[in-house]
Amino acid sequence: MASLIKSHRTGLFCCPNSPEDLAAQVTWVFGHPVEFALMRRHARQEFEARYIADRTYEQLLGIYHTARERTGRHAPGEYKAAALQ
Repeated sequence: MASLIKSHRTGLFCCPNSPEDLAAQVTWVFGHPVEFALMRRHARQEFEARYIADRTYEQLLGIYHTARERTGRHAPGEYKAAALQ
């Protein structure tokens, strides 16, 4: 999660198994509505930049093509098409 969240920019961290720390973070949110609204906007922008369908598809294709180049393997169906020629 630490790689996905930037503290006080796109989210808040709390210590695992610590209800006191969770309560402190929730208290901070209610005590800082302007900062929390800005944090929400930043989180949404980060999400849209990284995870919307088109971007995720592009990333997946990039990973797929890199793997093919590294292994020298063809895409499914390419063997069949090559055999028919």
